[in-house]
Amino acid sequence: ENKWVGVRNLGKFALFLGLNQSVSLSESDVPGIKGNCIYFTDDLCCTNRYIKSSGYDTGVFNLEDSTIEPLYPTNIVSTKLPLPAVWVTPIPW
Repeated sequence: ENKWVGVRNLGKFALFLGLNQSVSLSESDVPGIKGNCIYFTDDLCCTNRYIKSSGYDTGVFNLEDSTIEPLYPTNIVSTKLPLPAVWVTPIPW
């Protein structure tokens, strides 16, 4: 049966939501990622000229405390150059 189920804790896993794919990875398998977080990127960063988008709806949502951190350091974000996120998934050994 296909149905939506609410999730409040991802445990040691992180969910990556992006332009063309979504993936879940374990923090123990990928150094540097935080478990129980959702990494997300703006789906309008590269749209046509009729749709205005900041391209900065990217970040890391922490399910434990409901905070959002920027995906990129704020000192490298430019209003002239949106930086779309690209998820690179590791090859399991």
